[in-house]
Amino acid sequence: MAFVDNPITLADLLDREKIRHHLARYCHAMDRQDVELLYETYWPEGTDDHGMFAGNGRDFVDWVATEFDRFEMMQHQLGQTLIQLEGDQARTETYFYAYHRVVQPSGEMHDFFLSGRYLDLLEKRSDCWRVLKRMAVYDWCRTPGLSEGWGHPLLGEMPRAHTYGKTTRNDLAWEHFARTQP
Repeated sequence: MAFVDNPITLADLLDREKIRHHLARYCHAMDRQDVELLYETYWPEGTDDHGMFAGNGRDFVDWVATEFDRFEMMQHQLGQTLIQLEGDQARTETYFYAYHRVVQPSGEMHDFFLSGRYLDLLEKRSDCWRVLKRMAVYDWCRTPGLSEGWGHPLLGEMPRAHTYGKTTRNDLAWEHFARTQP
């Protein structure tokens, strides 16, 4: 691999932070099942290859939205992001760790963990970064079996049900980000 080690300017730092923010918004949108925000991940001609789906990025969003009912919970976490700026384009490699609580047809819930990297080509237009091409590379996965319930002895009793994360607009993050004043 060849990486260009150019001097980093203040403008480069701002672009890198905008890219990281954009990638984090994708994870937030996926975990909260926010289709409109997921659409904003990609330019209209942008593509996504997640293995089980390869095609237009916005078509990926439509496809994954049909799968949302299968998940009681999702949590996508990002690790380091290597960013190679190339003018108004950037090549990135971002490590991810994703947890999914999958509802089986029987009603049982299984936990599924996977980890890998997003290889993205992003493009900046009108000071906005979005994905032009994404490929998900999977490094490992694990399915430990049945999910533990919230009554697990290590957790103790949770006093308020609303403290549990949700994938829908009932999650507290929606209310949290809707506030305009402290």
